[in-house]
Amino acid sequence: TYDFTTDYTSAGLYLVTLDVTDNFTDNSIYYEWNVTVNDVDQEIVVTDIQPTPGPVTIDEMETINFFIDAYDPDGNPLEYSWKLDGVEESTSSAYDFTTDYTSAGLYLVTLDVTDNFSDNSLYYEWNVTVNDVDQNIVVNNIQPPPGPITIDETETINFFIDAYDPDGNPLEYSWKLDGVEESTVSTYDFTTDYTSAGLYLVTLDVTDNFSDNSLYYEWNVTVNDVDQPIVVNNIQPPPGPVTINETETINFFIDAYDPDGNPLEYSWKLDGVEVSTISTYDFITDYTSAGLYLVTLDVTDNFTDNSIYYEWNVTVNDVDQNIVVNNIQPPPGPVTINETETINFFIDAYDPDGNPLEYSWKLDGVEESTVSTYNFITDYTSAGLYLVSLDVTDNFSDNSLYYEWNVTVNDVDQEIVVTDIQPAPGPVTIDEMETINFFIDAYDPDGNPLEYSWKLDGNEVSTISTYDFITDYTSAGLYLVTLDVTDNFTDNSIYYEWNVTVNDVDQEIVVNDIQPPPGPVTIDETETINFFIDAYDPDGNPLEYSWKLDGVEESTVSTYDFTTDYTSAGLYLVTLDVTDNFTDNSLYYEWNVTVNDVDQEIVVNDIQPTPGPVTIDEMDTIDFYFSGYDPDGNPLEFSWQLDGVEVSTDSTYIFETDYTSAGEYVVTLEVTDNFGTRRISSVSRNTLNYSWDVTVDDVDQPIVVNELIPPEGDITIDEGDVINFSIDAYDPDGNNLEYSWQVEGVEVSTTNSFDFITDENSAGEYEVTLFVTDNFGTRDELNFLWNVTVNDVSGSGEVLIPVITKLFQNHPNPFNPLTNIQFDIKENEMGVLSIFNLKGQIIESQRFNDGIHNYSWNAENQSSGVYFYKLQTESFTEIRKMILLK
Repeated sequence: TYDFTTDYTSAGLYLVTLDVTDNFTDNSIYYEWNVTVNDVDQEIVVTDIQPTPGPVTIDEMETINFFIDAYDPDGNPLEYSWKLDGVEESTSSAYDFTTDYTSAGLYLVTLDVTDNFSDNSLYYEWNVTVNDVDQNIVVNNIQPPPGPITIDETETINFFIDAYDPDGNPLEYSWKLDGVEESTVSTYDFTTDYTSAGLYLVTLDVTDNFSDNSLYYEWNVTVNDVDQPIVVNNIQPPPGPVTINETETINFFIDAYDPDGNPLEYSWKLDGVEVSTISTYDFITDYTSAGLYLVTLDVTDNFTDNSIYYEWNVTVNDVDQNIVVNNIQPPPGPVTINETETINFFIDAYDPDGNPLEYSWKLDGVEESTVSTYNFITDYTSAGLYLVSLDVTDNFSDNSLYYEWNVTVNDVDQEIVVTDIQPAPGPVTIDEMETINFFIDAYDPDGNPLEYSWKLDGNEVSTISTYDFITDYTSAGLYLVTLDVTDNFTDNSIYYEWNVTVNDVDQEIVVNDIQPPPGPVTIDETETINFFIDAYDPDGNPLEYSWKLDGVEESTVSTYDFTTDYTSAGLYLVTLDVTDNFTDNSLYYEWNVTVNDVDQEIVVNDIQPTPGPVTIDEMDTIDFYFSGYDPDGNPLEFSWQLDGVEVSTDSTYIFETDYTSAGEYVVTLEVTDNFGTRRISSVSRNTLNYSWDVTVDDVDQPIVVNELIPPEGDITIDEGDVINFSIDAYDPDGNNLEYSWQVEGVEVSTTNSFDFITDENSAGEYEVTLFVTDNFGTRDELNFLWNVTVNDVSGSGEVLIPVITKLFQNHPNPFNPLTNIQFDIKENEMGVLSIFNLKGQIIESQRFNDGIHNYSWNAENQSSGVYFYKLQTESFTEIRKMILLK
């Protein structure tokens, strides 16, 4: 027997033979077997697999490192196929399942492993659950930065945060002031007034409604006490120039108070000397006070430097004092003498101002004397009337005295002769509308013309020999008619009296006009009806009037003003009774008055900003607000619109901008008072309309520098080294940046980088500058500076050749007569140094090779003045000024 045994390495063809012999002869048996051993595929061997197939749970942003450690005992290479939800992700023995913040969900990870022999393979599954992870809230900006803040009373802090949740959840905000919630949006305006001084804690909680992800900020706000301006209700007289006359008084006063409650201090000064410390000051003058004065007032509130200062430039005019008269004879007035007598006129007077007096005595307008006396002399032809006058002046202004004397020079007179007089003097009785013809027939034996004076109750009514006493329906009563007849000579005269009785008859009252016509009358609230009647009693009796409003007497004259206000709407009865107090003669009228309810105008206390054009910068805020009320008590409705779109229905609207807001906007406000909806009225609603043209100016945002290589400062290198200068920056406004790299003031690059290259001749000090602008204007520019020291490492002692050409200021400057001019000429160039005067005439000129030069100029033979020196090479020209002072 023979056991042919195989293992997993035995696959192949074999020949098995058997010889059987009996050891006797050649008798034997021979057999063959051709054995085929089929290759059998061994199971794949797994030494490790991670994680264990089955359910797997991770959070977003985590990674699962799937791997398998396996081999084929048959030595065949293994093939791997990792799939995620059926899509192949890896063909190696490992696969990294990576997640981000968007990966939350359920996934199927599978692995197929084959050995490329037959159907021998492995298959695994993992059910992967990726949990949703709450991302941190992202804050782009928060203003002001959390921490301590100090402002003054009446200022406002605009708190705001610009943040978002990367998971897309809406954020919730809670702004609190000392623990009390004030705002639930991303902004909060902390507003103060003059009562707000103190310490406050402003906090902000921001949550994303997902889990416990939240932000918390604190601001410790100090509001400084601000001294409010002193309030002046009234000040008299108004500050400025004031003019008065001598002997007058100016009552200066101010009515003011400090809104902070501090007592005010006053200091009134006259020409710098304090004259009052209360709120008033009386500036008193006399006849010696003429001149110019300065009155000042300082008002302080004892808080800080808050004060008010006023000035009055007071002019006191010189006043001419009245002339003083000690005696004047005879006393002015009528004077009577007989022919041939004399009157001695004189005056004793002086001017208190010391001016000499001037006199002018006149007789019937003709000047007779210019001294203080005048003698009026008569003779037998002088009988008659004369007017003597005196003017006294003091030569100052219009101050003067004037006196008159009516001088009568008497003659001798005969009695007047009366031939007839009608009616006979005494009592006379007639009726109204009748006439009495009074007359007298008389003459003067001396031949003088007679003068007549008929008087009715003392009033002269005729100056001829007759007088007609005429009556009408108003004439009833008692009258006294008198007659004086004189001959114009002396006291010779005749006097008569008549006591006249005029009997009365009662007539109807006459109405000329009455307004408004009696009947219905309609007006609006705040209007007035002027009721009046124009009437009279032909008998001349005074009329009595009684105007009544709803039965209550309001007026007893011929007029009555029915006045209304905004509370007067309703129905009223106005009546009028007119009587003449003679008999029962009277008039009666009625008016039914309707007063319509009137919508009062909306009262505006304040509106900010003033309607019209408004200009702000991007990122600024405009706080629009309206303060007013409806006197009728109706609630006001507001409609703020931005470019025609309603943005607020409150009394306020905050116009906010960011860096993308530049442009033109129209903000409008309509305010209505709901009148037509509250009352039964045909009047439409009272409406106010305002408009603001808002210009938001484009604001240049600061250039953002991500990286600056190398950092600004001092740099030391050796000859032969290279420094790569570069900047990584951008303009948030999207403008292209312009770069200017300069070495010792000479531009060497206009890109964002520059290589500073040295060689064995570069040792020295260099100033490298960079200017970056954003093409917006001149508002945003960055400047950087590097001081570069290049060490000499050659050690050869050879002359150093400058990297750039440069001309330095001479020293000393000014000079006398020697000065040094230092300059550098870069490699492989030649230069010319020239010195010339103000006329452009060259005084000296010399050529130089490349290198560092120090030229000494002796100006002993030159005159004092200004000179210029110029260095010119192939690539460089510069002129500088120097001054020679001897």
